[in-house]
Amino acid sequence: MLFALLSSALAAPPTVDHLIDADLQAGRITEGEALYLHVLAHFSPAELPTAYLGADFGGPSCLSGLIMDMKVGYHLLTPDQQAFVTHTLTPWAADFADPFPDAQGPVSPPAPLTDTCFGQVGEKRYLSEHFSIEYDAAVPDVTAEKFANALEEGYDAMVNELGWKRLSGDNNYYILAYISEQSGDGAYTTVDYCQDGRSWMPYIVTYQNVFSGMGTWYEDMAVHEFNHAQQFNYGFAHEFWWWEATATYIQESAQPSNNWWSQYINEGYSSQPWVSMRASSQSDAAQFWHMYGMAVFGFYLDEHVDGHDLVRETWEEIVGNRGQYDTTMEEILTDLGYDFEALFIDFSIQNGQMNYREHKLMETPNLSGNVTSLPAGGEPPSKERPKGLGQNYINVNPSTATAELPDLLFKFGGDPEGDFRVHLVGYNARVPEVIVPVEIVDGVGEGVLTGFGEFDDVLVVITPMGDVRSTYNYGWAAEGALIEPPEEDEPEDEPIIDEGETIEGDRPLNIGADCGCAAGARDVSGGAAGLALVVFGLLTLRRRS
Repeated sequence: MLFALLSSALAAPPTVDHLIDADLQAGRITEGEALYLHVLAHFSPAELPTAYLGADFGGPSCLSGLIMDMKVGYHLLTPDQQAFVTHTLTPWAADFADPFPDAQGPVSPPAPLTDTCFGQVGEKRYLSEHFSIEYDAAVPDVTAEKFANALEEGYDAMVNELGWKRLSGDNNYYILAYISEQSGDGAYTTVDYCQDGRSWMPYIVTYQNVFSGMGTWYEDMAVHEFNHAQQFNYGFAHEFWWWEATATYIQESAQPSNNWWSQYINEGYSSQPWVSMRASSQSDAAQFWHMYGMAVFGFYLDEHVDGHDLVRETWEEIVGNRGQYDTTMEEILTDLGYDFEALFIDFSIQNGQMNYREHKLMETPNLSGNVTSLPAGGEPPSKERPKGLGQNYINVNPSTATAELPDLLFKFGGDPEGDFRVHLVGYNARVPEVIVPVEIVDGVGEGVLTGFGEFDDVLVVITPMGDVRSTYNYGWAAEGALIEPPEEDEPEDEPIIDEGETIEGDRPLNIGADCGCAAGARDVSGGAAGLALVVFGLLTLRRRS
């Protein structure tokens, strides 16, 4: 996929892609027409109908999702449209109609290794150890060499250092990476059958204009695309967001000095944490960038669970799974022996202060509440109401604690169908040192964080576990309090144990966690508390928005 500079992507006006999908949803165009218009928007915008030409094209964007959609919907196009798509996307092929293969067939190697499994498809060729860079006549030779070097760096990082398996067939054939002289605004990776008609391999396509004007960007693009080739090697079952998230996360391992991945986390995740983890879309800007921003989940599995091996194992787990983009992360982690809900809640808490090694490059999530005086309360703006597996963060300034009222009392009332998980978290040096769950029954609950003024940061982390397609509303109220600790019973004298005796009994559990905080947001202090208490009382009667 292609990476774009995202500084204004989410705030930009509707793009051509958005207008196309709006027309499709309104019934003004067919699914096949919409698919073809999306291809025109990215490869030949001058050919678009005039109604779309005045809209924002949105700059460079990811094309692999579009290619996947085209694989499925190719039969919906007219013969002329099919011919254009084939010439544009795979100019060496007779037809783009091949679906995603069901199984890897036998690979018959040439002797010796001299070619790709598709033959030579470009006018010119540059061979490296594992790749054949095929390119059009107008593409400079130095561009092909740069692309080859970046791809080999990605190969070395993933296969030799991180343990991803070699592509099936790459000991028999060069891996095809094609550079077109056209002015496409992206890059993509997909698969096709080889010349033998039985076996298949992934291949990469990009465009010469992506190698100029963006510094080292092409190096990360090459790593990202090669990781997609690796993903096809394992299977097609993962939901598409994890394809993008994994390939963005892994850029740090292969190109640690570039850090292009960070802007995707900041613009795709941190600016909109309320979007569902499972969100995936090629036309909705928020969901589109969120897929890349979920690279932060790769960092979480790596740094807070079981290292990079676990990230790779999520792909190894789908080997033999014949699903296509329909296997959830909950299913994968459960099959690997993890408690998905516990991990996801810890992930949400860690993200509050971006408690990661590269935290200086990661912006803390946008807040949906910022308490600077107590009492306080409110509800999230409609656009920030979280979907299932999304998050809201409310900051409570520790300076609002007083000697008379040193404890934080937090009350919550939300849509019961949201199945909310709410935690009061005290952080020191980005680490979540105290985590207090708010016990919620029928959408209503309260909790107390004692001595909350002693922390560097205090956050309320709100995560609905309900339907990922729905948004959920809630209200909250916070106030200073003095909570007297319960009286402790006098300890009983411990029994005297003779040598050789044992005492049977339950072993106490030692539960702990780490976590993080957030950036500036609206102040909901003081006078909002009355409103919040009203909302608190009424929200249990509301349905999801």
